[in-house]
Amino acid sequence: MHLFTHRLSALPLSFLSILASLPLLFSHAVISQNITAAETSSTTAAFVCTSLASTLPSRVEFVNRGFNVTAFALSYWSSTAAIIPTCVFRPQSTAEVAIAVKILATQKAKGRDVKFAVKSGGHDPLIGASGTTGLLITLEKLNKVSYDTPTATARIGPGARWGQVYQYLNHYNVSVAGGRVSSVGVGGLLLSGGISYHSAQDGFSIDTILSYELVLPSGVIINVTNASRPDLFFALRGGGNKFGIVTNFILKTHRQPLVNYGIVQFLPGTEAAFAEAITDFLLNSKDPKAAIIPNLIADPNATYPLCQFWYDGPVAPTGIWDRFLAIPHNDTRFFTVPHYVATGIIGDMTNQLYGTRQNFLTTTLKNISPGFLTSVLNYTAKHFAAVRAHAGSALILCQIAIEPIQTSLLRVHASSPPSAFNPLTEGVQPQIVYEYSCDWTDPRLDAYFFREGTTAVRTLERLVGREHVSNWLYPNYVGQGQDVARVFSGTEERAAAIQRRVDPTGLFREGTGGLAF
Repeated sequence: MHLFTHRLSALPLSFLSILASLPLLFSHAVISQNITAAETSSTTAAFVCTSLASTLPSRVEFVNRGFNVTAFALSYWSSTAAIIPTCVFRPQSTAEVAIAVKILATQKAKGRDVKFAVKSGGHDPLIGASGTTGLLITLEKLNKVSYDTPTATARIGPGARWGQVYQYLNHYNVSVAGGRVSSVGVGGLLLSGGISYHSAQDGFSIDTILSYELVLPSGVIINVTNASRPDLFFALRGGGNKFGIVTNFILKTHRQPLVNYGIVQFLPGTEAAFAEAITDFLLNSKDPKAAIIPNLIADPNATYPLCQFWYDGPVAPTGIWDRFLAIPHNDTRFFTVPHYVATGIIGDMTNQLYGTRQNFLTTTLKNISPGFLTSVLNYTAKHFAAVRAHAGSALILCQIAIEPIQTSLLRVHASSPPSAFNPLTEGVQPQIVYEYSCDWTDPRLDAYFFREGTTAVRTLERLVGREHVSNWLYPNYVGQGQDVARVFSGTEERAAAIQRRVDPTGLFREGTGGLAF
């Protein structure tokens, strides 16, 4: 990322200055209070950890033996998701993962209460998704990336980060449809859908996966393709972490030129013009190489629109962003850089958020018009003002992402094999994924932020009505207490039946957190 980091200092954006100041907000004392600890370790968890340690001693770390709590909290995007486990297991191969699963399966077969979690990048703030008081299996060592020239495919370990993936594939002038922030882990994103900068061309990230290497709940290792195991292929396409542990993904690649990337902060009070530009892009953009991530940001001082712009080529066509750049804004900077550098711009800055406290929530909106979207932005800005007044100095920032789901993306998904994640409940029509998140520092405000976020999204849905609320949710953004049935709308019964078939004892169904059927 050093190729252009010095250029970022030229961006006069208060959003960037807020992120740059984050290290000053923390101390070891604060971080150490930001994680949840089990008062006692269960007998089963202790037995599992001891069994693993006797087989693979160098891979197991017990929390009662010099465990670094601060470093552990900082390995999660949100420290609210960082639960103190009994031990941490860091496998270095698929075979080692299978050993752990077999030990867990043996204990489950004896009727014991087995608790465990699997962690890839730790980006999901959903409590329990990658945290446990039992055995934590962290896949950080399963991070190898390779490229096969004859098949034009990439083999990617779940513990890799997307920036690492893109930087490796850049040597071959190819890339994949993965995460848009370099620090996000591979495993969680690919098991839950995946919106990428290439989505208008390639669909969701799951639409580019050709096969999965999977450790079943029995500990048996299999390869899953649509031809070999269409049931599991369906389930793993957005179905989450209840079917076993994926230890490798094989993805299609595409030729990747340099890209044109920019980030622009607009002046407060420009929400109506911002809504018009977003709506125009959603409904009228015909260039699948163009992508945007519009945000409404509320920092401790102000609320304002911000947008990231991406063009899948070194030069964006003249005029393609004119509707946005006509809106009053601060100084503008666009860069022509490799794919991995573009995702690292925000990645480097948002890395400062690791170890803070965060929530995610989401809804999906349809029948978008400029007036409707303006009302959504105004409602959200009013809500953020109330949060700022209550949280005071504990607030880092709140934001929404207003992510266009274009018809081109949905057409690609509709032509792909069926998936447990079902974004086609409303047919192929343009929609918006509304992602809500807040970051704060004070654990005493956890209940407030979780309650207010849930209330804000539910109130928005009630105010806009069924005419504007789609019957599906994007899995990667689902938060505490949200209706998981909307993730698997129309597919839940089939996915649940597959889960029961591959996991008859309920090891993964009952032993792990995250999205459940």
